[in-house]
Amino acid sequence: MRSPERSALRDAATWLARMKGPDALAWQSEFELWLGADDLHRMAYSHIAETYSLGKNLNPTKIEFLVQAEEETKARRLRRLAAMVGLAMVVMTPLIYLMRPTTIAERGTAAPPSQFSTRIGEIRSVDLADGSIVTLDTNTYLDVVFGRDRRELWLKKGRARFNVAHDGRTFVVHAGAGTVVAHGTVFDVRVDGARAMVRLIQGAIDVHVPGKVQSEGVIHRALPGQAVAFDDSHGVVAVAPSQETEIVQTTWPDALLDFDGATLGEMAAEANRYSDERLIIADPALATRRVSGTFRVGDPERLADRLAILLDARVGRTPDGDITLNGQSR
Repeated sequence: MRSPERSALRDAATWLARMKGPDALAWQSEFELWLGADDLHRMAYSHIAETYSLGKNLNPTKIEFLVQAEEETKARRLRRLAAMVGLAMVVMTPLIYLMRPTTIAERGTAAPPSQFSTRIGEIRSVDLADGSIVTLDTNTYLDVVFGRDRRELWLKKGRARFNVAHDGRTFVVHAGAGTVVAHGTVFDVRVDGARAMVRLIQGAIDVHVPGKVQSEGVIHRALPGQAVAFDDSHGVVAVAPSQETEIVQTTWPDALLDFDGATLGEMAAEANRYSDERLIIADPALATRRVSGTFRVGDPERLADRLAILLDARVGRTPDGDITLNGQSR
């Protein structure tokens, strides 16, 4: 009989193959259900995705080194996590009521504004009283107002995933100069200064973007897998499949970033959003190297070690304690 850890690793390998294949969009909803069902699933998928990403580009000697290093820790970490999860369930059961997610209003009733935020490196979910779930990415600020006929949310900064429940009221997310009207769906919204990005995972959304003059306006009905980017000055910047308009894909709620042909400089900038400890690409030539694969964030030292193996670079430290990647290690 296979152990839960081995089963999770085997299932994770199957899911990785599906999500890297041509039918990834069709599997998306089922994949997210599997990923969120158990912490073992998240850790197993993280290991498999990282090993796959690195192994694609390594020579056999380095692949053997990486696999040996991963095998020494993988099963041990999974077993430790399983024990911790079991213990946590026993300890936390009496506290479920006290630790339940924050709610902002009873269904169908008005409520005063509520604010939610995350620190750098924090990713958390909030259960709203209408049954919707909002997952906040690192360093994110969200205002929420539930009225009797309309549910409105303002994403001030950062990124959030909205899993919208039906309850008869319009669900509107304000982001930058635009708004998103959801029709029972799952979608991501990201705000970086004046620029905003909306990416539909499941269902249907209408993206309302003002034109360059006051009398103009554009409404886009997004399709699953499609992204709409816009800013305050130019209106709609791009309407395209999501992989053409953003670096990070659907696994970010589990601290996994998926890069497809991103430069190392872009990858470091994205990873640095999740930690006060910075990853600096000290070699300009190295910063332009392109990287594809899935990597965990929140642990810049581990990320630097993996990238050093992949790119044959060397890891260093600045006097301030930041991590650097420099040139060739030979």
